[in-house]
Amino acid sequence: MKILDTISSKVSGAAAVLATVCTLLLALAITADVLARFLTGRSLVGMVELSETLLVSMVFLGLAYCGYLGAHISMNLVTAALPGRAAAVARTIAYALVTALLVWMLWATAGRALDSFFSGEFKFGLAQWPLWPARTAIAVGILITIPVFLLTLWGNVLAIFGKQAAVAPPAEDPTKVAA
Repeated sequence: MKILDTISSKVSGAAAVLATVCTLLLALAITADVLARFLTGRSLVGMVELSETLLVSMVFLGLAYCGYLGAHISMNLVTAALPGRAAAVARTIAYALVTALLVWMLWATAGRALDSFFSGEFKFGLAQWPLWPARTAIAVGILITIPVFLLTLWGNVLAIFGKQAAVAPPAEDPTKVAA
């Protein structure tokens, strides 16, 4: 399992770097578009489409690393109040359901990305923009997120049987509200 965890860490980290690059490119594209509008009164052709693709890529490529760090949105209100084994059972059920949902999403999005690529699907707008890069980023992001959730799921299964410490997102005090 240590090898799988290491591989998952490296792959999700690399995807997070790509997500960061997408964020930087998005900021540059928006800045260029704002400057073009200021100087010429016109938007740059294709900036909306590029921004949409970068935004989708940014979100889905960063998903696995976010899950690996345990930084994703979680609901600790119930599990924080449960004793160790019961909390591990609750988290196991939740991670099993989310993993099943991710597998279904992968099936649907990968099929759609392939269809989009082979059919030459593009978005109508000022620029004819291919949709397959964004659709592929969604599928790839989900693909690399699944092992992260499987490892966390397995860690919680082991915790149920006392084989290892529970794998959980960082605990927050549910009585404190973020300001």
